[in-house]
Amino acid sequence: MRFNLSRLCAIMLAVKMGAKPSAPSGKIYKAAEGIVLGSDEWHPAALTLLAIAEAGDAKVVNSPGEMMRITSGYAHAGFPLLFLLLDELGEDHAQEV
Repeated sequence: MRFNLSRLCAIMLAVKMGAKPSAPSGKIYKAAEGIVLGSDEWHPAALTLLAIAEAGDAKVVNSPGEMMRITSGYAHAGFPLLFLLLDELGEDHAQEV
């Protein structure tokens, strides 16, 4: 599982637009934190800082599962914003985002 650009864009939109994540309501699964958090150069640092800010405690870095829960919540909150943005841009410009 690689951390993909659409997920990162969704997280960034959620943060920028102030969309707060909601707690998971369905069945949850353990993610492969090391693979996701170890991808690309600056993504892990950005996600770590987001998790620290949301948790209000730097000790969250000792819990990769909690960090994934936080960042996944922002991704889920941001995907509708990303889809709306892509719809507004139209088919001709969607790949430019």
